Amino acid sequence: ALQLHEDAQFVTGKLDILSFNALLGVCRQASRWEEAHRILHDLKGYGLSPTVPTYKAVISACARATRWSDAVGHLSSLMKTLDTPTTPGSGNPSSNSSDFILQY
Repeated sequence: ALQLHEDAQFVTGKLDILSFNALLGVCRQASRWEEAHRILHDLKGYGLSPTVPTYKAVISACARATRWSDAVGHLSSLMKTLDTPTTPGSGNPSSNSSDFILQY
Protein backbone atom coordinates (compact mmCIF):
# COMPACT_ATOMS: atom_id res chain seq x y z
CA ALA A 1 0.00 0.00 0.00
CA LEU A 2 2.85 2.37 0.81
CA GLN A 3 4.49 1.70 -2.54
CA LEU A 4 1.18 2.20 -4.35
CA HIS A 5 0.77 5.54 -2.58
CA GLU A 6 4.24 6.66 -3.65
CA ASP A 7 3.61 5.48 -7.22
CA ALA A 8 0.33 7.39 -7.38
CA GLN A 9 2.08 10.48 -6.11
CA PHE A 10 4.74 10.13 -8.81
CA VAL A 11 2.27 9.51 -11.66
CA THR A 12 -0.40 12.10 -10.81
CA GLY A 13 1.75 14.66 -9.05
CA LYS A 14 -0.88 15.15 -6.36
CA LEU A 15 -2.98 13.22 -3.90
CA ASP A 16 -6.16 14.12 -2.07
CA ILE A 17 -7.17 13.65 1.56
CA LEU A 18 -9.08 10.47 0.72
CA SER A 19 -5.98 8.73 -0.59
CA PHE A 20 -4.02 9.77 2.49
CA ASN A 21 -6.83 8.57 4.77
CA ALA A 22 -6.99 5.22 2.97
CA LEU A 23 -3.27 4.75 3.45
CA LEU A 24 -3.55 5.73 7.11
CA GLY A 25 -6.26 3.08 7.48
CA VAL A 26 -3.74 0.48 6.29
CA CYS A 27 -1.20 1.81 8.81
CA ARG A 28 -3.84 1.58 11.54
CA GLN A 29 -4.60 -2.06 10.73
CA ALA A 30 -0.89 -2.93 10.69
CA SER A 31 -0.02 -0.89 13.82
CA ARG A 32 2.50 1.08 11.70
CA TRP A 33 2.53 4.18 13.88
CA GLU A 34 5.83 5.51 12.49
CA GLU A 35 4.46 5.40 8.94
CA ALA A 36 1.27 7.07 10.15
CA HIS A 37 3.35 9.94 11.61
CA ARG A 38 5.22 10.33 8.31
CA ILE A 39 2.04 10.27 6.25
CA LEU A 40 0.39 12.87 8.50
CA HIS A 41 3.43 15.09 8.01
CA ASP A 42 3.36 14.48 4.23
CA LEU A 43 -0.30 15.41 3.85
CA LYS A 44 0.29 18.67 5.69
CA GLY A 45 3.19 19.29 3.29
CA TYR A 46 0.69 19.00 0.44
CA GLY A 47 -1.31 21.80 2.03
CA LEU A 48 -4.09 19.44 3.09
CA SER A 49 -5.84 19.72 6.44
CA PRO A 50 -6.22 16.54 8.47
CA THR A 51 -9.83 15.51 8.99
CA VAL A 52 -11.40 13.64 11.89
CA PRO A 53 -10.93 10.30 10.04
CA THR A 54 -7.28 11.26 9.46
CA TYR A 55 -6.68 11.78 13.16
CA LYS A 56 -8.70 8.70 14.12
CA ALA A 57 -6.49 6.51 11.92
CA VAL A 58 -3.25 7.99 13.27
CA ILE A 59 -4.44 7.76 16.88
CA SER A 60 -5.56 4.17 16.35
CA ALA A 61 -2.22 3.21 14.76
CA CYS A 62 -0.42 4.62 17.79
CA ALA A 63 -2.81 2.93 20.22
CA ARG A 64 -2.50 -0.47 18.52
CA ALA A 65 1.28 -0.17 18.84
CA THR A 66 0.85 0.89 22.51
CA ARG A 67 2.38 4.29 21.75
CA TRP A 68 0.09 6.01 24.23
CA SER A 69 1.95 9.30 24.53
CA ASP A 70 1.90 9.67 20.73
CA ALA A 71 -1.81 8.80 20.62
CA VAL A 72 -2.57 11.39 23.30
CA GLY A 73 -0.48 13.97 21.46
CA HIS A 74 -2.48 13.46 18.27
CA LEU A 75 -5.73 13.55 20.23
CA SER A 76 -4.63 16.88 21.68
CA SER A 77 -3.89 18.19 18.17
CA LEU A 78 -7.30 17.04 17.01
CA MET A 79 -9.06 18.72 19.91
CA LYS A 80 -7.23 22.00 19.18
CA THR A 81 -8.29 21.71 15.54
CA LEU A 82 -11.90 21.04 16.50
CA ASP A 83 -11.98 23.96 18.91
CA THR A 84 -10.76 26.32 16.17
CA PRO A 85 -13.58 28.09 14.31
CA THR A 86 -13.90 26.78 10.78
CA THR A 87 -14.94 28.35 7.54
CA PRO A 88 -16.82 26.54 4.79
CA GLY A 89 -14.47 24.70 2.47
CA SER A 90 -11.45 25.04 4.78
CA GLY A 91 -11.04 21.29 5.13
CA ASN A 92 -11.10 21.51 8.91
CA PRO A 93 -13.36 19.19 10.86
CA SER A 94 -16.71 20.77 11.63
CA SER A 95 -17.80 18.80 14.68
CA ASN A 96 -16.74 19.65 18.20
CA SER A 97 -14.24 17.72 20.29
CA SER A 98 -16.83 16.18 22.62
CA ASP A 99 -18.54 14.55 19.62
CA PHE A 100 -15.23 12.97 18.63
CA ILE A 101 -14.55 11.64 22.12
CA LEU A 102 -17.97 10.00 22.19
CA GLN A 103 -17.33 8.35 18.81
CA TYR A 104 -13.88 7.10 19.68
